[in-house]
Amino acid sequence: KTLLVPKFSTRKNSAMIKVFAKDSNTMVSKNCSAGKLIQKAGGVEGTGFMYERVNANANTVMVYSADSPISATFFFFCQEDDNVVSDPFQMNIYPVEQFSTSYIINTPGIKGGFKFDFNYLNVIYQLTDNNTMPEDLEFGTAVNGEIKWRKLREMFGPSIGDVFSCLVNGKKYASKECIVPGDNVYMIRCGTPIGLYMYGV
Repeated sequence: KTLLVPKFSTRKNSAMIKVFAKDSNTMVSKNCSAGKLIQKAGGVEGTGFMYERVNANANTVMVYSADSPISATFFFFCQEDDNVVSDPFQMNIYPVEQFSTSYIINTPGIKGGFKFDFNYLNVIYQLTDNNTMPEDLEFGTAVNGEIKWRKLREMFGPSIGDVFSCLVNGKKYASKECIVPGDNVYMIRCGTPIGLYMYGV
């Protein structure tokens, strides 16, 4: 019921998002403010789903929440949208309830085939009570068949990233964007569940 939508700093405009509801008459809120009603569980735009820019005024993170289960797909247009040289892409946004404590990451160019110049990660995590990055949020790199672990902030800098403006289950969350150091197999882990999105340019 709660979707933490990241931003991608390589684009000027925020993405478009399409939100569907499992049940009819589902109220969807943005950043804990009054939102829109999805009248039907499927159908045409406006009644069966909502389709909008995440933020019409800036490229920012956003919290979508609802009183019934929702799903969302995130769309970036081609460069005609913001004059940034880029290919269009889309990805599913999954709910906080499905976050995991660990992920394995394989970059597309690991086998020597098609690769991106840069692979970006957006790590969405719960801030500590002191509004800092958790000590156990770690990034692992495969080296000779073993995973070598380092704290995420040591790998990608101390900034906590973009903080979501509304609490989720009474907790603050942030989204930190990282550039992966080359093609390889990586892992990310944390004691509290985290979200992870990856894209390449």
